[in-house]
Amino acid sequence: MMGTDDDGLEVLDAASCRDLLRTVPVGRLAWAGPDGRVEIRLLNVGLDGDELVFRVADGSVLDAVRTGCPLTFEADRIEAALRTGWTVVVVGHGIEDAAGAVAGRVTPWARGDRPWAVRLRPERITGRRVRLAPGGVTVVDLPAEEVEP
Repeated sequence: MMGTDDDGLEVLDAASCRDLLRTVPVGRLAWAGPDGRVEIRLLNVGLDGDELVFRVADGSVLDAVRTGCPLTFEADRIEAALRTGWTVVVVGHGIEDAAGAVAGRVTPWARGDRPWAVRLRPERITGRRVRLAPGGVTVVDLPAEEVEP
């Protein structure tokens, strides 16, 4: 932890961010397409040392990697009832993993072949966390018809 930001969120150091990334199998990859519009894809991801690893099919993600487009990856976990959560953002460039070491580390949930292995080499990793505050638990009120006597 590195303190708090102006919004009172806990600022996470890179090691804490990597630890949190290891707890989630899915995140969002974003980049600016050729027309300047932001594209976002949900994908399965793993960590290999400091690098994020994922598998993709032919298409816009692979095109972004091959053209050297900067990539941004985001993952989070939110516990709405506890009013807690965290988010981690990784910015860097992707490279194709010709050795195929990624293949055994990540299993995509989506159907279809994803033969291309990619590594995202972090140039910047940041994170924020909201911790449980006293009185921060939310109680859900059920409608009267759902409450048993």
